[in-house]
Amino acid sequence: VPDFYEKYVVQVQAKIEENARLEFEACWREREAGEVKYMAEITDLLSKKINQFNDMMQSSATLRDNQRLQDLILSKALPPLLIETLTLRTVVERVPSNYLLAICGAYFASQYVYTYGLKGSVV
Repeated sequence: VPDFYEKYVVQVQAKIEENARLEFEACWREREAGEVKYMAEITDLLSKKINQFNDMMQSSATLRDNQRLQDLILSKALPPLLIETLTLRTVVERVPSNYLLAICGAYFASQYVYTYGLKGSVV
């Protein structure tokens, strides 16, 4: 297996583990707040809020028309090895814009919801 692939897989797994940790912490905070009783229900509510915020972000001119904002989000969302190997500019040039918006929207929405929880305003 090529060295790049092995390192890339490790970095993708680390991102998945980090997201899982953030989701658990957000669920736990919501559970401790006591308004929702069951973790499965909290997970569903967080997921719905992330999806709603993601949809709003992707349709927003603020994200769609702001390359600097997209670059900032992509630099945090993508595995570092990908950016180090190809450069962020090359990734942006090679990946379809709707995919880039999906990455940006999903990353930003999940980070926001995991940080501010169910009561965080998305407007």
